Amino acid sequence: MAEAVEIDNQVRALLREGEEVIWFTRPGIRAACWRRLPLLLMGVFWISIATAALRFAGPDLGLDVVFAIMLMCGALMASAPWLAAWCFRGAYYLVTSERVLIASSRFQPPTNSYPLEQAREARPSRDLYGFENLVFEVTSSGGPTRRRPRKIGFMGIDDAAEAQRQIERAWLALGKHDEG
Repeated sequence: MAEAVEIDNQVRALLREGEEVIWFTRPGIRAACWRRLPLLLMGVFWISIATAALRFAGPDLGLDVVFAIMLMCGALMASAPWLAAWCFRGAYYLVTSERVLIASSRFQPPTNSYPLEQAREARPSRDLYGFENLVFEVTSSGGPTRRRPRKIGFMGIDDAAEAQRQIERAWLALGKHDEG
């Protein structure tokens, strides 16, 4: 368990009566930033195109507004790693005695909750940037015609295998499963 990290009181308030935290961690900020690297590069590209166009072609073509919008979109894309770091600083991944939580002290609603039976299906993996993930599938509830599986889980954590062991431990302790 991540002893050095204290769980935020706002996140602790999300726990149900009698629910205990078995294991928790926080997502890696570096992982969140590295995953947004393509957006950063695309944003810099858009900024350079829009700046050059405003400087050389904008006034003549009357497209100042279009290039200004491109410039703002590029700036937003280029800031994606910093926005992700800000968002992930308030996030926690928790395995409790009853469920798996992806909680945030920065946003409303502050949590996504998944039953342990779904999380047990998760398998540790490494992403393109070398960060560990523990991903499982959930079915989105977008109505009968838009239901489709989507991947969710603990992204950019230090030890995905440990997270998987703790989910299994919580499942066994829950005792609602068949032994056979």
